[in-house]
Amino acid sequence: MAKPKQDRTGQRRGKFLVLADSGGEMLHCRCDCGMESLRPRAMFKPSFRGLLACEYCLGHPCEVCGEILPRKNRQPAATCSPECRAERHRKIERERYSRKREDPEFAEALRRRREQLKIRMANDTAFAEHMRRMRNAITFSYRWRLKQDKDAYSAARIKARALNKEWRLKIRQDPEKELEWKIKRRMYYLLVWKPKHDPR
Repeated sequence: MAKPKQDRTGQRRGKFLVLADSGGEMLHCRCDCGMESLRPRAMFKPSFRGLLACEYCLGHPCEVCGEILPRKNRQPAATCSPECRAERHRKIERERYSRKREDPEFAEALRRRREQLKIRMANDTAFAEHMRRMRNAITFSYRWRLKQDKDAYSAARIKARALNKEWRLKIRQDPEKELEWKIKRRMYYLLVWKPKHDPR
């Protein structure tokens, strides 16, 4: 004759409190964090090697937004969503680039690459137009993301004004460069800005 199962209602095991025991193999439990779930009756056995807390108590926070990720049997994810995953990737790449840019060989290779791009853009008008459109799209995307955070946008504006002021003071020390810059600015106004904004 099978031994009747003990009623586990109200008993605790680990962080779980049994709320209801229907006599089956699963118990309705509540974790100390408030999460309710079904847990195996076998967790009251001394040989039980399963979880004695819910997946959220044993989880870890997202590396970007801090939202708790539940523990799973596979290797835990570092982020909670594709957006956070993309932001984490950007952060890793920015840190890698900050370390890499201090390397003289990398700086020299980057300089050569920029020179090659300038030469190709000067010789290939289609490629130059493609590069301009791509750079404009990247700039627009960056500014749009920046405007979503008012504090970051204000800080970026202040930094840009300071850099522009420093650059103007530096270029005014060389009359030839200052004249060249004024000519370029005037040509841009006549050939690009004015036809676009005042087509009359």
